[in-house]
Amino acid sequence: MKKFLVLGNPIKHSQSPAIHQQFAQQLGLEISYDKAEVPLDDFANFVKTFFAEGGEGLNVTLPFKEQTFALADVVSPSAKAARAANTLKMKNGELHAYNTDGRGMLQDITHRLGWSVRDKRILIVGAGGAVRGILQPLLSASPEEVIIVNRTFEKAQRLAAEFGVYAQPIDQIEGSFDLIINATSAGLDGSDISLSATIVAAHTQCYDMLYQSAETPFMSWAKCCGVNEVSNGLGMLVEQAALSFNIWHRQAPDTRPVFDIIRKELKL
Repeated sequence: MKKFLVLGNPIKHSQSPAIHQQFAQQLGLEISYDKAEVPLDDFANFVKTFFAEGGEGLNVTLPFKEQTFALADVVSPSAKAARAANTLKMKNGELHAYNTDGRGMLQDITHRLGWSVRDKRILIVGAGGAVRGILQPLLSASPEEVIIVNRTFEKAQRLAAEFGVYAQPIDQIEGSFDLIINATSAGLDGSDISLSATIVAAHTQCYDMLYQSAETPFMSWAKCCGVNEVSNGLGMLVEQAALSFNIWHRQAPDTRPVFDIIRKELKL
């Protein structure tokens, strides 16, 4: 039986095993997919041992995505752009790294939610690794404009310059947006969401890359501003998992029923 793992620290909360087992069942495959909490100082050794012992593939979550990228022999364009990877596969004796996060988010936004990105004015809140992972796929969908804001403006400037988009100070955002994407944990730690209601228009859609059992603070803020179309990042989780699954098995699962199962289990 082919063996797969998702690695992280912490990892207890991960839904990846349940998602991949649902995909495998749907397609009539028998796989072993589990999760492992890896010591912070033992990641590279853990990965090498896993593949040396016949492991087929790894998913990787925080805080190891940058190390995954650095460890690989061959990196996909998406991983290269993000400088981080969440999927590993051994091929012809070489370790291949991929980043499926951005494509997963885009798939969730455009297919499950039915929102459009083309010719839209988009605001991204945050300038960390999560944003780096989504920018290339997002830009490939031809938005009119992408603006990055972050508590530390200089960090937003550096990332915006690298990807050819714009940055604005978070307290000087101009105009309203078609789509606002939150890639921060703002509000979860008791801090305020430093966004003005003036950036929201009647048609604005809001997407939080986070998901939790309760409504996220960003989603609550959006609804208080009058936004009618709001989503968390659970669909992104399922879609990026499906892309990883396809890399390993060369089969594309149907994500909709799996999304419904996981959402029900998490009571979202």
